Amino acid sequence: MEISILPLDNLVFNNKDKELCYFVSKERQEKIKYLKNDKAKKLCLYSALLSRMMLSQHTNIKNNELFFTKNKYGKPLFYSPDDNVHFNFSHSGDVIIFTLSYHEIGVDIEKPRPYNMALVNKVLHEEEKDYYFSLNTDLEKDRFFFRIWTIKEAYAKYQGTGINFDLKELNCLASNIQKNLHTNEYNDYIFSVYSLDEHYTNPTIIKEADIHVFFSNEK
Repeated sequence: MEISILPLDNLVFNNKDKELCYFVSKERQEKIKYLKNDKAKKLCLYSALLSRMMLSQHTNIKNNELFFTKNKYGKPLFYSPDDNVHFNFSHSGDVIIFTLSYHEIGVDIEKPRPYNMALVNKVLHEEEKDYYFSLNTDLEKDRFFFRIWTIKEAYAKYQGTGINFDLKELNCLASNIQKNLHTNEYNDYIFSVYSLDEHYTNPTIIKEADIHVFFSNEK
């Protein structure tokens, strides 16, 4: 398992970013084109660039020769005849996370933000709620809530179906979920990775400059 985290330098979509659009698919270019704000454009672009860079480096396949498809639920899939590689990515705020494995994998990252009790009741299983209300401080509750949220998102992405189930029916404190789960923090962010891959490694931090250098050599 490989995990890479890319904190963006800023959320301004500039001329350099426009040039980098050349290195992503036509479909992704069209999506970026119709997004309304710089933040959405930049996250959309760099999610694809980070994925392409990491997959290219791992497989030694040139960026313009990488082949992607989707499952029937829309989960991106990477195809290589010689390498059974799975990947997934997520973003929140100004941070993108990418994961790669020889097993199915799902990842989610979140920056804790205000939420209400209606969302707690919608998301948390009864056992999770009991634990939530047993915590002493709001900070502890907030961290726990977003930890559970990222686990459920990562689990859904691991399955490849997206969230097509009642979130409160999934108990993330259960041992069968915990055994395939890795949850960690990066600065103010919480992320979870769900996979049968037992070889968990600490994340590698990637810089925007690394992306720029890699694709400048792809021209």
